[in-house]
Amino acid sequence: MNHALHGDTIFPGHGPVRTLYLSILASHVILSIVALPMVLTTFFFSLTGRFAMHRRIARVTFPIWLYVSITGGGFRVPQGICVLDPASIRPNLRA
Repeated sequence: MNHALHGDTIFPGHGPVRTLYLSILASHVILSIVALPMVLTTFFFSLTGRFAMHRRIARVTFPIWLYVSITGGGFRVPQGICVLDPASIRPNLRA
């Protein structure tokens, strides 16, 4: 939805910072794809009362979900900084 409304955001950094950013982004995307069925399965086992299976799967699911959640929020900050126009946040003092 975000890409449909705002388009793609190109990371403006170069060198090791860009490599680190793209590595974290790639791992975030891949693990988010893996995490969804794991989260749904873990949730299903808890709802059906199969707590032994729930605990067993949750031990793997939780760290993946946590990483995806943290890195997902972490990408909002650099993207926001990259697209901010300093003129748009300064008040117009010419009245």
